[in-house]
Amino acid sequence: RLLRGAAVGDVVFASCTSEAGYGGALENCATVATPGNGGFHLSGRKIFFTESDVATHFTTCARLEDPVAGPHMVFFNGIPVDTPGLTVIRTWDTLGMRATQSNDLQLEDVFVPGEALFHAYPVGHLDATIGLTVMR
Repeated sequence: RLLRGAAVGDVVFASCTSEAGYGGALENCATVATPGNGGFHLSGRKIFFTESDVATHFTTCARLEDPVAGPHMVFFNGIPVDTPGLTVIRTWDTLGMRATQSNDLQLEDVFVPGEALFHAYPVGHLDATIGLTVMR
């Protein structure tokens, strides 16, 4: 669905994983994922949401506190930017790079359906398949 939408110009896809103090936030982050209602509720703040002015969908990550397996990084794909609880915070006014519009993104109890989860691994572990999933 996303690839077909991108092919016809209906979908502009972006990645939004970085966080202040966590860099790219691939090994750990402050954004939390809480399971519920057949999906997850995400809360946190991301930085460098590149193409935030034109993106229609994005991928992101959060930290899930699993009582059995321990803390995990979980990655979600295809989140529409008009999902309730998302707020783009206009922080980008860099003279030489205005066109990228890499603003911040506030997530406040944002519901993401379970099928949007596409990758997970323990906090602090950089899974080699990250290059085939998140970074691709």
